[in-house]
Amino acid sequence: MSAVGEKFQKAFGKPDPSAPDGLPNDTAGGFWERLRPEVGSGYFLDRFLYLFGEGLQELTVCLKSWSFIVPSHEDRVILGFNAYGSLLVLEDGQDPSKERVYVLDPLHVTYTTRASCDFVGLLGSWLPEQRLPNFFDTSVYTAWGEENGTVLDPREILGIGVPLSLDGEMELENFAPQDIVEYYATTGPTYAKAMRKK
Repeated sequence: MSAVGEKFQKAFGKPDPSAPDGLPNDTAGGFWERLRPEVGSGYFLDRFLYLFGEGLQELTVCLKSWSFIVPSHEDRVILGFNAYGSLLVLEDGQDPSKERVYVLDPLHVTYTTRASCDFVGLLGSWLPEQRLPNFFDTSVYTAWGEENGTVLDPREILGIGVPLSLDGEMELENFAPQDIVEYYATTGPTYAKAMRKK
């Protein structure tokens, strides 16, 4: 097993439940084809994360819905999302000199990356070491699960009502289950207007 695969498995274990692979074989110049058997695809962290599984590329419409902070780009692959709808997006995956993983974060209404966060770095460092800012706060997700005694449906997220960057709070009352595509579509115009004012 590779060092990257070993580190990922140590942090997250096997996907539970697993899902069919949803990434192109040539993702990140073919690295995914080699790492797929070691990493797997599906749900991780008690279903808080959905990574590398089928259906992810359908979520590119979410990026278009939030075009006020996500500029258009030709080479993009959706890698996964968390229970609040934060999307992991690989840009320029076929060009090692440009390749970056971005996070579209609805909690703060931001689209950001870090210089060393490429695809292999994501699997071998940024995810297993929980280094992605704002991405691993499971507090509201845990509270919602305890209160409802169930899990979110596929493509369902806990959508934040008022983002933290607009003075919202990380409290259960500020979140509600929503389809991820509908969430981005409905909040896009409202947040764009609010961010312009701010």
